[in-house]
Amino acid sequence: MSASAFLAAVKGRLMEWGKVEQYHRFVVALSGTVDVKLAVKILRGHEDLLQIFQRKFAPQADLRSTKREIKEQEEQEEQQAARARRRVAPVAPRPPPFPPPRAEMAQPVGAGEEEDLPRPPAFPPGHESEEVGHENVPRNHGHFGYLWPWGTPKVQLLFDRGAESDTERVAVSRYALKVVSKPRFPRELYILRGAPGIGKSDFAQERLAELRRLEPSEESAARLSHICAASDFLSADYQGEEYQFEKAMKNNEMRALLSMEAGIHPVFIDCPNLRLWEMKPYVLLAERLGYVIHVIEPWEICAKHDDLPFLCSLHDDDEQRAPATLLQAMLRRFQPLPAAAEPTEAIRRASSSGARHFLR
Repeated sequence: MSASAFLAAVKGRLMEWGKVEQYHRFVVALSGTVDVKLAVKILRGHEDLLQIFQRKFAPQADLRSTKREIKEQEEQEEQQAARARRRVAPVAPRPPPFPPPRAEMAQPVGAGEEEDLPRPPAFPPGHESEEVGHENVPRNHGHFGYLWPWGTPKVQLLFDRGAESDTERVAVSRYALKVVSKPRFPRELYILRGAPGIGKSDFAQERLAELRRLEPSEESAARLSHICAASDFLSADYQGEEYQFEKAMKNNEMRALLSMEAGIHPVFIDCPNLRLWEMKPYVLLAERLGYVIHVIEPWEICAKHDDLPFLCSLHDDDEQRAPATLLQAMLRRFQPLPAAAEPTEAIRRASSSGARHFLR
């Protein structure tokens, strides 16, 4: 059973028992460092799920001793609560019925001085006055710089591509904060496959519009927040150079890492992903952070996904034009998923010897 199938089974079981909130806590327990104790506490009584959890997420853990530790802790908490109930609450001093006259109240030092406090803007959010006045916004915060206190220059590198002004940077940062302030479970990752030009970006935008209700003013910010496209990091004169493509893939993998660690939902990986090992870092990251994985094959996006003349015609007016020889090589490199195997399992087992991945 894959990690995504296991999460779906846990969700179904807990919902049957009316414990939806427990599922949210379980996903959090699997995010980052696995919290074995919390996971076992949530899955107690479901031995089949506990066995799968141990096999996939905590093979070295001693679940029997963990259960015993949880039971002892609960007994101690129950005893402490019983002792607290038996105690008589002390009588607390009561305030006087009326406050003292202001003349008798001590004034804080500097109370009469003018304080340099932050003031709200003189216009409501969305007012046209917001189009100016961003000169003091630090550019190195990047789009998601307000979400991570570390590495803001890195965040700028990964998220400033596509934002032409400080106003747009602020818009994307606000949108990202809005998304992560309302966590969604389960969170989903869509890995799109296929040569450039078949419509992966359009597919991602249409699917995003189905999953999230967007205001017209949010569409650009939403695209930059949810859709991790390697083409965002290619220069306008890109002609298939390997070094440019490798750098773009590195930046895109790091952008996906930041988006998923922040809890953005959904996340789309808009890259060719022609060979199975190219999807492996995204699959491993999604399983570690509790994302349900969907692999979208090229024929689900475009019926002519392997028609070379058709693909070449799509790039006639493209600034980042892909030569016919490059497109032909991409089509030859495409590696289909095994029909008999579960998709994520086949990707996880894919050999990446000699390949460069940047997510660790």
